[in-house]
Amino acid sequence: FISIGSDLHAVPEGFYLLAPTKMVPLLGSKIFSLRGKLRMLLEPFAPRKKYDLQDGRIHDESLDSFVRRRLGDEALDRMAQPMVAGIYSADPKELSLAATFPKFLEWEKKYGSVAMGISRRKSAMSDARGPRYSLFISLKNGMQSLIDSAAAKIPKESIRLGSEIRSIAWDEIASRYKLRGSDFEIEADALCLALPSNKSGELIRNVHPSLSEELVKIQYSSGLAVNLVFDRTSISHPLQGFGFVVPSVEKRAISGCTFASVKFLGRVPADKVVLRAYLGGENAAPWLAKTDSEVVTQVRRELAQILNVAAEPKVSFVHRYHGAMPRYKVGHLNILKSIETNLRSAPGLALAGNAYGGIGIPDCIQSGEAAALKLFDCVVNGKN
Repeated sequence: FISIGSDLHAVPEGFYLLAPTKMVPLLGSKIFSLRGKLRMLLEPFAPRKKYDLQDGRIHDESLDSFVRRRLGDEALDRMAQPMVAGIYSADPKELSLAATFPKFLEWEKKYGSVAMGISRRKSAMSDARGPRYSLFISLKNGMQSLIDSAAAKIPKESIRLGSEIRSIAWDEIASRYKLRGSDFEIEADALCLALPSNKSGELIRNVHPSLSEELVKIQYSSGLAVNLVFDRTSISHPLQGFGFVVPSVEKRAISGCTFASVKFLGRVPADKVVLRAYLGGENAAPWLAKTDSEVVTQVRRELAQILNVAAEPKVSFVHRYHGAMPRYKVGHLNILKSIETNLRSAPGLALAGNAYGGIGIPDCIQSGEAAALKLFDCVVNGKN
């Protein structure tokens, strides 16, 4: 759903993240004005942008610029911005289109229209509405079980949990990395840094200065997740969906709310409901310093207005994530290109994590596998 005022409106059937694919559901939606709907329907006639590429740099444009240019202000303010904020927790004015939604850029280049590009994939998107909910899966006992399982399969003498790396140096004579931790020292032929990019940059500043300089260019934002447990009878809304997002133009503290017990069944008894509200991006800054009680009070106030929840939660949890979400700002792919160039002169070093080619768990797993294969080639086959 999209939260407009004190009402929730279902995302029109066939709306694919930034753009509509079906005319009738769009025309019947109360999210947009008639003027806004007509502007979106005229997207195929919007002129395509000409790209002047120089010095081998990758063309980029902000999400804000692209959506306003092709689909209009309402498409950005009432749909694209809240949807994207729910994924990337970033301001569309600084978010890189090429790094986050390259298909939209590709469709404009190839067909001159986003709608035309989507129609070419219509069979795969016939039931699309907002995010692709079929991808929203988790482990039965939570994501921590993934970490626990991986750690259990590694010999205890080969793994250290909860040990912070304090410094990394390069031994020219032995051609090995020397790592000093909070409670250990170790040497390594190959090294994978699966840390926030800015932390990786700080650690290798004296080893690979030029690579470090590129890594710290990737900025991070913070956020809060507030979990509230209610009796199901205390919420009148049917909760026949996975949650709602809130456009920034609504001027609320929360950017969205997941009906977590609906999205992931079996997490709570059938007579209970878990609502997980998010405060992310620029909205999060003033709330990070407030007490849990103040945060919960504000979230409850807004949920009461949107979902008509007047009851006190049975349990509440506030989780703060400082500098946890990388910002794929305009020019992100050019930073990645420079990082790759610098990595060629960094023997036995690989990077993994959500700062580079995708922020989701599957993206992180893929980057980890790629890093492992690279280091295997480095150590076994002598390739960098």
